[in-house]
Amino acid sequence: MIVLKIVGAVFLIIVLLTLLPIGVKICYNSILTVDVRYLFLKFRVYPMKSKKKKEPKQIKAKKKQSAKTKVKKTKSKEKTQNISETIEMVLDILRALPKAIKLLLKSFCIYDLQLTMTIGREDAHQTALTFGKMSAYIYSIFAVLNNIFKIKVKSMVIQPDFYGEEKNDVNASVKIVLIPIIAIIAAIYFAVAFLKDDKKTYTNSKEDTAV
Repeated sequence: MIVLKIVGAVFLIIVLLTLLPIGVKICYNSILTVDVRYLFLKFRVYPMKSKKKKEPKQIKAKKKQSAKTKVKKTKSKEKTQNISETIEMVLDILRALPKAIKLLLKSFCIYDLQLTMTIGREDAHQTALTFGKMSAYIYSIFAVLNNIFKIKVKSMVIQPDFYGEEKNDVNASVKIVLIPIIAIIAAIYFAVAFLKDDKKTYTNSKEDTAV
């Protein structure tokens, strides 16, 4: 009886811990940072702290020169193409999510979403075109995400810079709250669904071979 009580108490503690929410804070200001908070614990997931090895001065100078040349070679048009392609890919993936996954993701809460983006190009015409495209992409992503998650926006500003240099300044931060037990239930649900689909394909292939 004592052993059963101990096992029951441990199980109850584990269940209670899975009911407590986990907070994730993601920030981007030229550097991406991801912090996780659970109860009174807080730790940084990304970037991880790593020990820097000392390098000779000549190697450092060569690296600086190569980095400068690489920065000069990169073009703003290629950057915008890569960004737009990535956004389109994300939109296609989000639209293709099954209804069951969307219902599970609805339990996640996204709040304090802040986004500030300044877009500048070579001339006013290019700036206006890029600003229109990026605005359409970002608001489309937000509309799709808003149908999946519970999102609370704190501020969202996308502005063109007609008089500045070529740049894409992005400052963003968001807080995500999720409950571990929901993730566990989702994992069990998808495991069962996967096994059912696998069994169906196996039986169908067996029937085809028999015929």
